[in-house]
Amino acid sequence: MKKSNLILSVLAMVLIGSLLLGACAPASTPTAEPTTAPTTESVAPTKAPEAAGSFVLNPDIAARMKAGKKPVIRVSYHDVSNEFAPQIKAGVEKAAAELGVDAVMVGPVGAKAEDQIAELESLIEKGVDGIAISSVSTDALAPVIDKALAAGIPVVTYNTDNPSSKRLAFVGQDLIGSGRIAGDLMAKALGEKGKVIITTLDASAQWSLDREKGAREALAKYPGITVVTTVNTGTEPQGIYSAIENAMQANSDVTGILSMECCSVGPAGEYVKRNNLKDKVKVVGFDLLPTTLQLIKEGIIYATIDQDPVKQGYEATRLVYNILMGKPAESIDTGAKIIDSSNIDEILAGVKPAAGSFVLNPDIAARMKAGKKPVIRVSYHDVSNEFAPQIKAGVEKAAAELGVDAVMVGPVGAKAEDQIAELESLIEKGVDGIAISSVSTDALAPVIDKALAAGIPVVTYNTDNPSSKRLAFVGQDLIGSGRIAGDLMAKALGEKGKVIITTLDASAQWSLDREKGAREALAKYPGITVVTTVNTGTEPQGIYSAIENAMQANSDVTGILSMECCSVGPAGEYVKRNNLKDKVKVVGFDLLPTTLQLIKEGIIYATIDQDPVKQGYEATRLVYNILMGKPAESIDTGAKIIDSSNISEYLK
Repeated sequence: MKKSNLILSVLAMVLIGSLLLGACAPASTPTAEPTTAPTTESVAPTKAPEAAGSFVLNPDIAARMKAGKKPVIRVSYHDVSNEFAPQIKAGVEKAAAELGVDAVMVGPVGAKAEDQIAELESLIEKGVDGIAISSVSTDALAPVIDKALAAGIPVVTYNTDNPSSKRLAFVGQDLIGSGRIAGDLMAKALGEKGKVIITTLDASAQWSLDREKGAREALAKYPGITVVTTVNTGTEPQGIYSAIENAMQANSDVTGILSMECCSVGPAGEYVKRNNLKDKVKVVGFDLLPTTLQLIKEGIIYATIDQDPVKQGYEATRLVYNILMGKPAESIDTGAKIIDSSNIDEILAGVKPAAGSFVLNPDIAARMKAGKKPVIRVSYHDVSNEFAPQIKAGVEKAAAELGVDAVMVGPVGAKAEDQIAELESLIEKGVDGIAISSVSTDALAPVIDKALAAGIPVVTYNTDNPSSKRLAFVGQDLIGSGRIAGDLMAKALGEKGKVIITTLDASAQWSLDREKGAREALAKYPGITVVTTVNTGTEPQGIYSAIENAMQANSDVTGILSMECCSVGPAGEYVKRNNLKDKVKVVGFDLLPTTLQLIKEGIIYATIDQDPVKQGYEATRLVYNILMGKPAESIDTGAKIIDSSNISEYLK
């Protein structure tokens, strides 16, 4: 390849945009919140750091808030000229409209710490009510953050954190956790053997150090993988490509390139494509730049991880507002979503759900216009099960934040007829809105449609009713999470063995969807056979007995793959009781205490969380938004893997 041609090719990469440091650090093109969400692994909310206990709101700001003045919030982004700024801005504007605040995104043109600091100093001098900051430099921005806090101005960080400052909370991705996900994806792509280089725009930045820490922790689990070096590419597009090219030429036996951000993953893919290394070198990275998505479509890049920048802008603004309203500062993890060949078409299609022809009941509309407190009921399919308290916590949190009359209701025991009867009663009484997690998809569809016909908005959550006319769905991408579970099982088994699938209700749509995804994933591994699906029923004793019977009838089974929360624990107990820890691997869903303890003991290989608190919260908030005239948008609550690498975080 001639040098001039190389330079011309690299210059073409300017289409990626001004991909400078902070821009490409933890931020990305937003993933649509789809009715059928793409395959996901979302890092579950991290434990919020201690808020600065000594912070006291400036008396003048406190007086303004008490007087009902419109809060003035400025959201400082480290480079408003980069490709991610419009998505952050969209989130800020969405929050401003919903909350009725004066919230504007500000920031320097170009990732220059001195310019951002100067602007923040000016904001402090003018006396804004609150600030959210995504900083180009963690260390450089800490003093100005602390100065604002000392002046009684609440400050939260987002996108890039400033843990050395006294910031009150952080909104963004769990960087160590997302690094672990990236490391595991690379190991999977390589078949757990090979040599890897790690690329980053700024190897000394805290966000990069954190992601790299997680990635190296994950890769260290695989004896066949060696990390050769970390390549500090810099932020200039040409320099990024050249740094990768030089590293690859110096290490011709490298088989994997693992990028820590948005902006070296595309050039890595381009290098692989240009040098016809598609079948020899695997690439994994972060964020959803157009080039990255296209290279996934072409099979050049193996996978990328998204973190929802719109949500980061939105939640950062909302968090500052909440602090001004006297609420506690709580950090928010915006998650990690995997995009690969299994869901790239969905992402490129950009499909969004529509609310259809629903018209709000005139009496409800009049109540909302008059400022009456919305009455929302969140129906859960069995309030007696172990999952219910977490859903309830989310509902109660939303009720408190939004000032609505929102209560979780539902039958004791998973009985469709009891849930339907209660919903019929709610329709008759005339509640303002309903969110439904149904015990039976088919059985509940008619009553959902009846409520909608009466002008009562209905969304589903946790379990969907796609055959109904529900306005939106809040919950996990069930097919996608099934795929994740299947891949986890294959990994646990070393890609060979016999598996039984267990489920509480093999005919339920949620189970069918998860099983579909799991079987699709397992079908990729010729050495794995799915022996049968065991329909365990919902009674605890019956679940264990069904698993025991299946295992005794199939003594050569080496894997039990549960489709839900409640058969994974009994499967683990069976393995433990029969001393099969080293012979039978168990993978399942959700974070029941028994499941977590058995992971700690090495009995259960992994479980997948779907954030039930978030499901209850977002379902309530979604109904409220519809009542306020906002569009219905489905929300994917993600999938977080919990295994031996991070179980201690959940048992603290």
